Amino acid sequence: MHEFGLAGFDSVSAEAIAARAGVSQPYVFRLFGTKKGLFIASIEERTRQIIEGFQLAVENRGEASAKDAMAAAYVELLTNDPAALRCQLYAWASSSDPEIGAAARASYVEVWRSAQRLIAEDAEAIRDFMSHGMLLTVLAALDIPDVFTDPDLLANEE
Repeated sequence: MHEFGLAGFDSVSAEAIAARAGVSQPYVFRLFGTKKGLFIASIEERTRQIIEGFQLAVENRGEASAKDAMAAAYVELLTNDPAALRCQLYAWASSSDPEIGAAARASYVEVWRSAQRLIAEDAEAIRDFMSHGMLLTVLAALDIPDVFTDPDLLANEE
């Protein structure tokens, strides 16, 4: 995910990925078949991380609502691993490729359904949660300073 996040699917080399993992390029291809297979596995891993983060946040939320706990967990994922965040964005940007597009769409639907199950509110609340998540993803990718710590940054101005 790190290498894909740095350069995107088209620009990263299998050699760079293998070097980061400390394995040979043939070993990468033996495990994943192709660079595209590895990229799709990265999309699936990121999906697993997000859903697992949501589930753990809800299980350990204390007094917080499920939605607030999940939002905090997502912010933590975004801030702790910017390369994985960018890999996620590259997956969406590469969705014109049939295989990558199918994996990216399946990933988003899986995260959406997980949010539905864990939040257990109406469709509007789920859309609101997911749209805020998308906004936070874009803001984090743009490296907008203090986006997660400045409560006035996203406040409505009157």
